[in-house]
Amino acid sequence: MAIQALRVDSEKVMSELFRLVFGLLIISFGISMLGNFWNLADRMFERAASRMDPGTAAPNTFRFIGIIVILIGAVWVGTALF
Repeated sequence: MAIQALRVDSEKVMSELFRLVFGLLIISFGISMLGNFWNLADRMFERAASRMDPGTAAPNTFRFIGIIVILIGAVWVGTALF
């Protein structure tokens, strides 16, 4: 009976591991946008500026989106851990 208690559902573990890794990737992308590492927010703004009306957004808008992305990643990590 003790051996059966140690049995782990590998499918559940892999699902939780996937959510954890995916959440951490999202968080790291959000941190990169927020801190403008590798000029990520500036490059995203330059790419999106040609599709937007003039004066509707600034590179800091994409930095703000980084905060939202971090929160979304935290939800993914939270679902994996709890």
